[in-house]
Amino acid sequence: MIPITLFGIVPAPLTSIRNLPHLDETNKPDRPLPAGRITLQDALILRSTLMSMCWVLSLTYSKEVMYSSMALSALTTTYNELRGSGAHFTSKYALNGLGLASFEAGTTLVTRNDKSLDTAGWLVDTAGWLAIFLSGRIFATTIYAQDFRDGPCCFAGVAGWSTGLSFIWNLDIYSAVAFTALVAYTLDA
Repeated sequence: MIPITLFGIVPAPLTSIRNLPHLDETNKPDRPLPAGRITLQDALILRSTLMSMCWVLSLTYSKEVMYSSMALSALTTTYNELRGSGAHFTSKYALNGLGLASFEAGTTLVTRNDKSLDTAGWLVDTAGWLAIFLSGRIFATTIYAQDFRDGPCCFAGVAGWSTGLSFIWNLDIYSAVAFTALVAYTLDA
């Protein structure tokens, strides 16, 4: 899992190199491109090579892991190169949530030692897919909460997720109240 993660994460700083080089020149002049240690063309070749290596390495686990890696690459490209990050907030949030979910699906498949399909034909059980779905949704709807910590919408969103998860997990009333009460503490911190 670690090599796949490295091949997937290492090209991340190279994902938006075509669109925002002027920002790096101003904000991060010590990075390789603005500092002139690598050309734009060489950075693009490096990114493509690392992504391809990630897909090949993912395929050694299973084709499902490779599909997950490819989905993460496509979503990252959509977010950065195709300006999904500058689009309407719903597409920006959705791309973030789907990217995390595809990463989680791949790592879940890799950490599951058994590469064979179970009797239902799935590599991950229902609880695993539910966890991936929920964390992707939570991430998509709360990723920018740190920018709006003092807003009532942020409080309502995080409290809503806490309450919803309490029901999904069938927590007893005392645990559910304690879990939901943590919202006030975390947003106040």
